[in-house]
Amino acid sequence: MNNNLPLNERRPLRPYTSYNLYFTLEKERLLQEKGEGYAANPPSAENIDTNQFSRPEQFRHLILPKDWYIVNAERKKLRDNKKKRPPPHGVLSFLELTKLVSEGWRNVDKETKRFCDGLAAQELKRYKKNVENFVSRHGEDAAKHVYRKRRKTNGGGKRRNH
Repeated sequence: MNNNLPLNERRPLRPYTSYNLYFTLEKERLLQEKGEGYAANPPSAENIDTNQFSRPEQFRHLILPKDWYIVNAERKKLRDNKKKRPPPHGVLSFLELTKLVSEGWRNVDKETKRFCDGLAAQELKRYKKNVENFVSRHGEDAAKHVYRKRRKTNGGGKRRNH
């Protein structure tokens, strides 16, 4: 696998889907309405997304980092800065959040769907170009995904002690 390579030389990560992008926007909308999320701890001025007017109406007021739609951008910054993951917001449980967002996705308006589809297509195009560059530098074998074996569970979600 390519984990031995420096972070900037690893195989590109697959981009977010339309639903992933919508989930991110909707999560931030829900959190920022309650005074949490990036509104509570905004990125520096040079790292704020200035393309808010290209977003659908209900998401234009959100404070987002300029790379909010790029997979693992936040984690790469955290690794580079050697910072720990920020603490959870505690406003919504993941289950509540998932239910709210999935319900919203089922009833999403055309403008939002078109925005998410367009951004996902743009990121997929960028990803394919990055994979081509990666293959040209490291070869076809380095670009193949290595699947890890899953650990067996005892049916209750707990790991077995072996």
